[in-house]
Amino acid sequence: MAFKRKHCSIIFGTSLIIFGSVHLISQSLIEVYKQKTLQKRGNTTFDFEQREILRQTFSKRRSRIEKLCELYYSPSKNNINIKRWTNELYVIKRHKLIYCAIAKVASTHWKNVLLRLENPEKQRQLQETNYQQAHGSMYRYSFRRIATNAKKMQQALESNTKLLFVRHPLERFVSGYRDKLSHPKDTFAIEIYNYLRTKNKTLETKPSSNWSPTFVEFLHYLVDTEYDHLNEHWARYVDLCNPCLVQYDFIGHYENLHDEALYILQNKSIDNFFDTFETIQKPNHKINSKELVEKYYSGIPIALAERLYRKFYIDFEMFEYTFPWQIFDSTINNIIINN
Repeated sequence: MAFKRKHCSIIFGTSLIIFGSVHLISQSLIEVYKQKTLQKRGNTTFDFEQREILRQTFSKRRSRIEKLCELYYSPSKNNINIKRWTNELYVIKRHKLIYCAIAKVASTHWKNVLLRLENPEKQRQLQETNYQQAHGSMYRYSFRRIATNAKKMQQALESNTKLLFVRHPLERFVSGYRDKLSHPKDTFAIEIYNYLRTKNKTLETKPSSNWSPTFVEFLHYLVDTEYDHLNEHWARYVDLCNPCLVQYDFIGHYENLHDEALYILQNKSIDNFFDTFETIQKPNHKINSKELVEKYYSGIPIALAERLYRKFYIDFEMFEYTFPWQIFDSTINNIIINN
């Protein structure tokens, strides 16, 4: 009997040693996996609490838009162009994704991610693609756009994960102005010059070679131009992506681009492409957005600010952005353009 107890103790002790060794090896393998995952994801991982916060954030945004669409939405009331938005929906069939591209909201970054998803064999070439070529390569590779046939469109919207990213509208206007209107005789600048000629008949037929609009002139152009005639760099989000007709699974905010983009890509198990957001950076992205907004809007008269807010009210409301009334100049009622 004593022998049996001793024998069992030896066996039990040996089992514990073996189990302990296996446990240590398993833990070591888990740690190695974690380290590799950490490196692969750009030193960013989410614990349960972080993932839950992000999940709830996306859920609340969807709920807010659904409620506001029920209250306010009607194509005639809000002048939402129900045809235009289909042109901005990119379909990534391989990963069952539909992305609504909004210019000046990291759209180039997303297009590069999608390009790599659709054409993995071109990954090395993509890494060598500079920022200026990104938009061109997007069209060269001819990504699918959503079908305009009602039945096929409905099928695509129901069977794919849909995402879009927005940013504070005032920041986007500054970004668009700096990027598209700082070059004399740019197509966009000519468009605004033609608008100014309707306000001031004394202007020459064509602008001088070094002419570019002031920021105030640009804002006047925005508030006076019909929604359908605003190009994609400053058109409303509701016109470009129509969230009242498309139930987006993920509505991201540019202000939290890093974490929210990573969460979405992890959700689709394609976060190995996340480095695109970290390696493809435009130089002026490093400039503080808040400082830029204050710099460009601080001298704008309150009357023009009110018109701007009314014009883009639905974007501010739907995507929960506040209008910074305090930075505008309440001492100036208005600025007459081209005195």
